[in-house]
Amino acid sequence: MTQQNTHHAQTGSLATFFAPLLVAALACILVATAAKAADDTREVAARVNGAPIYMDQVTPLVESQLQRNPRIAEQARGEALLHDMHMRALNQLIDVELLYQAGSEIEIPDAQEQIAAYVDHYRANNLTANLSEEQMHAAAHRQVQVNAYYLSRGLDDPEVPEERIRAFFEQNKQDFTQQPSIEVRHILIKADPDGPDEDTAKARGRMQEALDRLNQGEDFSKVAQDLSECASAAEGGHLGHVERGSMPPEFIDAGFSLPVGDLSRVVQTRFGFHVLQVLDKNPGGAPSYEDMRDFYRTFLQKQLREELLAQEFALLRERAEIEIYLPQRATTPMRGTR
Repeated sequence: MTQQNTHHAQTGSLATFFAPLLVAALACILVATAAKAADDTREVAARVNGAPIYMDQVTPLVESQLQRNPRIAEQARGEALLHDMHMRALNQLIDVELLYQAGSEIEIPDAQEQIAAYVDHYRANNLTANLSEEQMHAAAHRQVQVNAYYLSRGLDDPEVPEERIRAFFEQNKQDFTQQPSIEVRHILIKADPDGPDEDTAKARGRMQEALDRLNQGEDFSKVAQDLSECASAAEGGHLGHVERGSMPPEFIDAGFSLPVGDLSRVVQTRFGFHVLQVLDKNPGGAPSYEDMRDFYRTFLQKQLREELLAQEFALLRERAEIEIYLPQRATTPMRGTR
């Protein structure tokens, strides 16, 4: 029996294998490990302030991750790595138990209504396979108490200081700097610059046919679908946004000099003959703080929520008596590791 008040160290790819626990993901953990009746035959993996966590609650979390990630399953053939995975799963369950115990001290007037809503949620999301009604309600009860604690500590919507948002913007705005670009569609008639004059003349004739139809007011997309020899013909010739360097220079120069909505002259590149229409222009440059503030705030709020939750776990663990019984090496291979 050993005392364990900190998370098992994360190493290698397993750092993303059991990602930081957020209450939004609790349903899967709580339902997967729904309480069973205690009996002397169940192996205890840990105790949290005397409350047992069983190996048959740890195992489903590990197996679920192995089934979803074959690459990790292949790595998990090693005994040490398999033990590490069990330890991470156990630490998740310890965190959930700590939150539940802390939340159990909070009175929730509409607890039964919330429990019923969670049970409905589990059923609607197919999370109830092989669970009895009692187990579903037990999982829902635990989630209600966990959420109560989560909300009581202000972890649902932490306020990100404005100076933190602005500092993050200044540090990262270059990552969002855009190059000038044009949104363009075109019609291509292929022609080899070094090909026979006869083939070039035929290509020019087909391009003239396209121009005649466009000048008569026919829809650009329809003409492109009928005549263009580019793969973009299926999309009405639409190429999306293109930057300098992404297309032949003759094409780019014509496009960037063209007013939005106008048709270009016939442009010859190494691919053949093109006629272009620019749909939009993006001057590029760095985004403003006002443009990016909400995006950065959302990102930083998630980051802050995880930081605060990690601090909360550390505080709860410091106050708790946590006993770990997990063997130093997992000796039973999991399904999916062989």
